[in-house]
Amino acid sequence: MDITKVRLHDLKSEVVNRRHSAVVLLENEAGQISLKTSVTTEEGVDAMALAEALLADAIRQLTRLPEYRTGKTSITVARDALDGAVEGA
Repeated sequence: MDITKVRLHDLKSEVVNRRHSAVVLLENEAGQISLKTSVTTEEGVDAMALAEALLADAIRQLTRLPEYRTGKTSITVARDALDGAVEGA
């Protein structure tokens, strides 16, 4: 899977617990996949680092799917896939 664009929707943050969740939309050559993700971050994390952490959780979930678990199908992310990901999140 070649991920060409990443978008975050329904971003929610629990300041006290530093827990963040969002629906991560992954656009690829076949269409779009949406995954519910959540991460715990360091205090004061910036928006891009948060987007990268949520993307990492989405990729972790993808690698557990049967078509990716074997490693025969690779997952790549375009260099500019996260550009604009946090806008409107």
